[in-house]
Amino acid sequence: MTLTRDRLATEIERRLARLAGFGADGAGVSRFVYDEAWCDAQRWMAGEASALGLAATVDGAGAWQRFRHVTLPQLKSVLFVIVLLRSVWMFTKFDTPWLMIQGGGAETYIRTLPVYTYMRTFAFYEAGKGAAMAILMFLMLAAASAIYFRVWKREENL
Repeated sequence: MTLTRDRLATEIERRLARLAGFGADGAGVSRFVYDEAWCDAQRWMAGEASALGLAATVDGAGAWQRFRHVTLPQLKSVLFVIVLLRSVWMFTKFDTPWLMIQGGGAETYIRTLPVYTYMRTFAFYEAGKGAAMAILMFLMLAAASAIYFRVWKREENL
């Protein structure tokens, strides 16, 4: 499928309109990237994957071999973005644990790092400790992301 100039302009306008609809906050932009990666993966599966899968079938590959050697390597870049974003989102998850532990008597027993940082900062009025913990959370995420990038780059070079 080739993109003509008009079709490319229409596609860009559609994506920008979707981005404006998600809002300017970080979660909206992250959700936009996640949705666009998924849409690109679906488009690829419908087009290019069928041609490569057909060629693999002609060569005698089974369903598992087609998935493992044709589909999965082509989806690596999309999976990279999705796994990285989901890991960051889950590491910084605050709202669900916070809402679940309030009022149930489990406040002292259930603590995730974001909830504990919040409690140190605003409940115990220790802004210095809260800021230090937030910086440590950032450094842990940055280190994990750097390791993830290195491992992924190494696997891509194989």
